[in-house]
Amino acid sequence: MAWSTVGAVSSRALALLASIIIARVLGKTVFGELGILQSTTNMYGTFALFGGLTATKHVAEFRKTAPERAGRIIAMSTAVAVAGGCVVAILMAATSPWAARWVAAPHLQGAIAISALALLLIVINESLEGILSGFEAFKSRSRVQFLAGIANFPIAVLGVLFFGLIGAVYGLIAYAGLLVLLNYQAIQKELSSAGVPIRWREARKEVGVLASFSLPVLCAGAVYVPSMWIANMILVNTSSGYAEMGVFNAADRWRTAILFLPSLLGSVTLPMLASLRGEAATQKYHNLLWTNIKLSVLVSFAVAGPVALFAPWIMASYGPGFAVGTWVLITLCTTSVAYAAYWIVGQSLVSQGHVWTMFSFNLGWAVTLLTSEWLLRTHGAKGLAGAYLLADLARLTAALVYANRMRSIDDYALSAVRGGVSR
Repeated sequence: MAWSTVGAVSSRALALLASIIIARVLGKTVFGELGILQSTTNMYGTFALFGGLTATKHVAEFRKTAPERAGRIIAMSTAVAVAGGCVVAILMAATSPWAARWVAAPHLQGAIAISALALLLIVINESLEGILSGFEAFKSRSRVQFLAGIANFPIAVLGVLFFGLIGAVYGLIAYAGLLVLLNYQAIQKELSSAGVPIRWREARKEVGVLASFSLPVLCAGAVYVPSMWIANMILVNTSSGYAEMGVFNAADRWRTAILFLPSLLGSVTLPMLASLRGEAATQKYHNLLWTNIKLSVLVSFAVAGPVALFAPWIMASYGPGFAVGTWVLITLCTTSVAYAAYWIVGQSLVSQGHVWTMFSFNLGWAVTLLTSEWLLRTHGAKGLAGAYLLADLARLTAALVYANRMRSIDDYALSAVRGGVSR
């Protein structure tokens, strides 16, 4: 967690500074268009994200006990990520006219089509980061994030200064490409030191993992991210929709920043939980899970509190018209704490292979988000922020009830085993 924090804080701080400069250059409405472009890219990318969690869970579980199988899973997840990314990127470019019409911005068709290249690189990078997390190579991940964060700042700012909105897209492509290169180099070192062989021709032996694990992960994401895009679409199709989207996009950058450390904690927690699950260390597993839930809430609250306190000045720094988003930012700060707690529970579900349960939680979240946003759509960015808060609180409540029930079941099973041994 310490190594992850080093890279996270530096890269996230530079990203926030870049977002302020970009917003002041583009203005509220065009900054909202940038938010829609990024949301659209994420929405399409969801349907190609097979590899990341698959690699993290199984590499962490098998890299010591069955290194050859870990190598096969790395080969399979990488190949699926590249193939899936190519297919979805082509689909995104081909359907860009349709997507642009749905978000009420036909002039964004070209930018959406170009963003397909960014999508491909993001999907590949997600798989590579998952492999690094599976090796628990947190120092290497930190180095990659630090170097990429430093490089991204001038790339993003200069791209917008010289080319406007489309420059931001080019900047994202350059940043994603740099991440792929740095992560690939880091993985080569980890493979060598861990003695994990890559068997590309034998990767097909692990196809069963796709059906039992990767497919439900895809379904869980396919419910989650597209729902966010639809919620954004509802907002931008209202009066002054893109101006409101610009305000929400600015505030949401800070929610993302608040969640960066809890997300890193989750990426550290998943391989550890998977490893303990493989060792059948039930008591240690639950101790780690609940400790990290509390830690995630504490970390997110420690960041969200000051951000909410300084919300008026933060939003005003984005330029004219953004100061009206003070309560949007405060609401999203509250939302981030609820999300941070759920994120750790979600990692435990992945570590146990209970991905269909995660799918059901995400489905309930999506229904709550879209229903709330439709009812609150006349309230602009405030309504969307409120919809996120309601959805995240509902999902967190259900997840905590489920996690507590699973602990009770495991404790009962452990007591029965101990009772049988004593007899």
